[in-house]
Amino acid sequence: MQINRRLFGLGLAGLALSACGPGLPAATGVAPRAGLAPDLRPVPNPAYDA
Repeated sequence: MQINRRLFGLGLAGLALSACGPGLPAATGVAPRAGLAPDLRPVPNPAYDA
C-alpha cells in the first residue's frame, strides 16, 4: 500500500485527535480539591524582587 501526502496528513491528524480526545471530558469533569495541606500553601517571600 502506497501512502501519499494526503493519507499521511489524515493519519497524523487522526492520531493527534485520538491522543487528546478521551482526556478532555475527564479533565473538565474533575472537581477541585478542598484545599492544599498547610505545608504546601504558598508563602510570601520578602527577598523576591519582581
